[in-house]
Amino acid sequence: MPHFFPNRPEITDADLFAATVPETLPHKHVRLTLGRRAFAQCDLLTLVVAGAGKRAMLEACLSINADPQALPAALIAEQGHAIAFTD
Repeated sequence: MPHFFPNRPEITDADLFAATVPETLPHKHVRLTLGRRAFAQCDLLTLVVAGAGKRAMLEACLSINADPQALPAALIAEQGHAIAFTD
C-alpha cells in the first residue's frame, strides 16, 4: 500500500501525485508514496488499522496538535472523507 513516509519532503508538496522514495533504514528497497493530490482525488479513504500500537498512532494522527511532517497520516483529517476500521 503506497503511503506517506515521516520526515520526507514529499509531504509538503500539495501538487505531488506519486513519487518514489529512496531506500532509508530500516528499509532496503525503494518505496512508492502517493502524494496529497492523489489522496485529494479519492471519494473515500479507507484505513485498516490492526494492533494497539497502530491504533495509538491513528489517535495521535487525528489529534488537533498532530504534526503532519512527523505523522503524515495526520493529513487524512484534512480530507474529511475517510473511514478507519480498527480492532
